[in-house]
Amino acid sequence: MKLVTGCDIVKLARFAKLIAEPSVKERLFNPDEIGDGSIAHLAGVFAAKEAVVKALGVSAGSWRSIHLTYLANGRPQAELLVPLKNPASCDLSIAHDGDYAIATFVALLR
Repeated sequence: MKLVTGCDIVKLARFAKLIAEPSVKERLFNPDEIGDGSIAHLAGVFAAKEAVVKALGVSAGSWRSIHLTYLANGRPQAELLVPLKNPASCDLSIAHDGDYAIATFVALLR
């Protein structure tokens, strides 16, 4: 077994410019991940996907293959829609503060 981690931080103003371009949202997010559509929320989701990509060593561009869902208590989870890797266990955390969103993903690989 191997423990892997990934972390990403996103500056909201820079991210707002990126997703203002046509079709960027559709390339990055699954429809139900858009939530309230706020820049802070979308930046957090993107940071989480980046953290998963970094931890699992998959190609950036697999954005829609990583699907974020939330438990009833609001805790985020990452579901892999294609067999990118098969973690025995994983955990995801997303936080927002001021001008930034950050996410950390930890997984135990078989």
